[in-house]
Amino acid sequence: MIVEPYNLEWPRWFLRLQTFVYRNLVGTYYAVEHVGGTAVPGLWAKPIIDVDVVLREGKFANAKGRLVAAGYEYQGDQGIPGRESFRLADAGLKAALPEHHLYVLDADAEELRRHRAFRDFLRAHPDWVERLSAHKREVAARAGDDRQAYQDGKAPMVEEILALAMKEAAPA
Repeated sequence: MIVEPYNLEWPRWFLRLQTFVYRNLVGTYYAVEHVGGTAVPGLWAKPIIDVDVVLREGKFANAKGRLVAAGYEYQGDQGIPGRESFRLADAGLKAALPEHHLYVLDADAEELRRHRAFRDFLRAHPDWVERLSAHKREVAARAGDDRQAYQDGKAPMVEEILALAMKEAAPA
């Protein structure tokens, strides 16, 4: 199955990744944040940690060079402006670190606001965690191992939650 029940190890996995980023990107970031489904207690999710590195102004080239030197491959913004994606390419690190997606974003990036709003909304609304978990299980059962079908199937509810989250996060 594509998704699994919330795992109490996920926050520890994130801490391992955060420590790795801290060591390799000293002086380039404001924050290293756990976002996505694994950052929400109780939420069913794919066991892949989403990491947002919030960069200091003008530090992208430096951070990119350091990440490549550390074993990542730069993958561009993958169609999402303001969010630069990196994939772990080093085989030894792949075996040593939890599976993850690593993104670097500017502090004012809209995608960072979306990631935070989604995570924080779900953390504050356990009823939505239950609804989304049930929806993910249904979609995963239909999709089997087809990750794209899973993504497409869960997208309408994720967008609904994101709209609520952005509204709630908007300044009054």
